[in-house]
Amino acid sequence: MNRYNQLVDIVRNLKPISVIEIGAHRGDRAELLCRTALEQRPTRSVHYRGYDLFEEANDQTDVEEKNGKLPATL
Repeated sequence: MNRYNQLVDIVRNLKPISVIEIGAHRGDRAELLCRTALEQRPTRSVHYRGYDLFEEANDQTDVEEKNGKLPATL
């Protein structure tokens, strides 16, 4: 099982009302985790907060943060 599947399982089990993500990048996992949380709480909202460097990212911060991903386009 990969780490993303583990996160989905955790969200399914805990049924959180808030999801916080450090290193949001493009938001693919954010969408997955929020959709999963909403499936567990169909009558309630889920709050999401994601943190990343976004506009502050540059070649130097990619090296310092060991970012192996390409810069986000959105």
